[in-house]
Amino acid sequence: KPLTIEALKRIPANASNASVMRFDLAHVMEQVLVFADKVQPGSREQGEAALTQFEKQAGFSLKTDLLGALGDEWSYYTSCSEAGALMVPGIVITASVRDHEKLSKALNIGTTVLKTVLAQFGPQAPVTLHDFTSRGETGHRLTINNLPIPVAPTWVLTKDQLIIGITSQPVTSHLSATKSGKSLADHEAIQAAFKRTPKPASVSFADPKPGLQTPTGIALQQLFD
Repeated sequence: KPLTIEALKRIPANASNASVMRFDLAHVMEQVLVFADKVQPGSREQGEAALTQFEKQAGFSLKTDLLGALGDEWSYYTSCSEAGALMVPGIVITASVRDHEKLSKALNIGTTVLKTVLAQFGPQAPVTLHDFTSRGETGHRLTINNLPIPVAPTWVLTKDQLIIGITSQPVTSHLSATKSGKSLADHEAIQAAFKRTPKPASVSFADPKPGLQTPTGIALQQLFD
């Protein structure tokens, strides 16, 4: 399925590098099971049994509640105006959501389990999990204690996107930017590229001079049937 320019509307206009592609994790898992069974008959049955055991212990299905609940539209970008950690640009990864209810259930269970485990460590816990609210959305920030570089993996689940960042700042900026109306899709070079190749399988954007809005590289891969 080709991408449309709508996919770029989820990326803030100040992104200095960005890539959008389709990638279905549930499909990948299915293909892995099929391939494994061809190589060694019975492997799929063993894999399915392991997944069933995981579901009983975790309280959610890895295949349907997590991987299957994620959509197939993924993006990666770095922000030219938000610093993620020291001099490292703010990095954000997003995934579309196919089933919000199932994905929310899986993430909530995972978060609850993590909080329980960390509570057992007390003050000696290697990481600290914080909840926060931004733009009406609830997020989670994992602070790695005693780490000289202030990296704090952060994630937020909205009704249609899972947003992950190396710190909370680029994630909250993503929420603000996508609700402000301005996006990378408004860039004239992006619009021109989609006119030349209206049905790309992936889109890549690079601006070596962030802030000047003078992109020098835009690549679109044509989708062939």
